[in-house]
Amino acid sequence: ESADYYLIIDWHGCGYPQPEAGFKYESISFDAGKICPECGSGRVQTNSLRVNKLSKHGFWSFFAWLNDEFFVSEKVYNEVFAPFGIEKREVIKGGKVVDGVYQLVIPVSDESIDLSDRKHYTCPYCGETKYTLHHFQYPFFPLHENPLPGIYKTKEYFGSDHQSQRVIILSKEVVEKLIKSKDLKKDWLIPCRRKE
Repeated sequence: ESADYYLIIDWHGCGYPQPEAGFKYESISFDAGKICPECGSGRVQTNSLRVNKLSKHGFWSFFAWLNDEFFVSEKVYNEVFAPFGIEKREVIKGGKVVDGVYQLVIPVSDESIDLSDRKHYTCPYCGETKYTLHHFQYPFFPLHENPLPGIYKTKEYFGSDHQSQRVIILSKEVVEKLIKSKDLKKDWLIPCRRKE
């Protein structure tokens, strides 16, 4: 509980990115030309995400496929993320912009972390190194020397096949507020610390 940052490994899930068929959401919400067809890394979002369901929770993500994008209610955004300067983006449901629900524009760290002790492989198509998700079993996750405030993504990719994702790190201040609002549970987190 003395950690200043935490890796989030579970969350309230709701629905899937739309349209589902054939990962069509990738070509609608992202620059499809930058996504590796082999491992899925390199996503650059260009348009709002489309959803088929809205969670009753104030902080949530999809059940699968895009696990490094999160949504918030207006209340949670204003109270938890806006003070850190985290930007937001509109969300679309049924062809219309949803009122009072936003996607967080989570910054990506440009600093590498030491994952030399973790299993990994290099994509033969794009050359991106991807780390396995077995690190969730570790008692801690390595912390950057200069962690970003509030919430951020790692520079590194994790996962297998077409499920590349960056992992999300939350600051203690964000964690405490989300636990208090019942939008996060303590056992959904792994503490971060710098390697010695």
